[in-house]
Amino acid sequence: EYRTHPDYVGLRLDADAADRFDHDCHALIDKYFAMEDPTTVREIGLELWMEAEVGALTLRGIIDRLELDADGELVVTDYKTGRAPSGNYEQKSLAGVHFYSFLCEAVFGKRPAKVRLMYLSSGETIETVPSAQSVKFITTRTTAVWSAVERACTTGDFRPRQSKRCDYGSFQQWCPAFGGDPSLAASEAVAAHEALLASPVRIGAT
Repeated sequence: EYRTHPDYVGLRLDADAADRFDHDCHALIDKYFAMEDPTTVREIGLELWMEAEVGALTLRGIIDRLELDADGELVVTDYKTGRAPSGNYEQKSLAGVHFYSFLCEAVFGKRPAKVRLMYLSSGETIETVPSAQSVKFITTRTTAVWSAVERACTTGDFRPRQSKRCDYGSFQQWCPAFGGDPSLAASEAVAAHEALLASPVRIGAT
């Protein structure tokens, strides 16, 4: 049935890529059922859209799964298809679910008892207990980031910050950090995107 879904059709997969997609999806689903029995989950909502005000800002998020534990407390669960992070990066990986805990507290007036990440590819789960400090950090950091964005919009000073993630970026040729001209991106990037859409996608092709 999903093969006719607009999101799937939009992937424009060729036959080999479609087979690999099916295989990967079945592997993730099998791993999920090995991790938990879904009939025991007391879900409140799936793909739950939530928003809250922080000063002049409206913060929004979509929670994969919000549920109740055995004690009737809120639990936020976020599914991940990538690899689980090493111990040094565990806390950083939890930033997203800490944001969701803030939304829950703002909307329901109750902080979740637990937030967790379920890594379906490996079967690992990372979880933690949100605190007043972690929730306050979300609002403080968000306000600071928005202030920085407003300053950049006013001054036109958007400085690139290089990191290892740049290796996976598709805009290096227009990035000033790599000697590119961002003013050309509006026209050249559109042309590159249209060329990409004109050809089928091959997942895992070498």
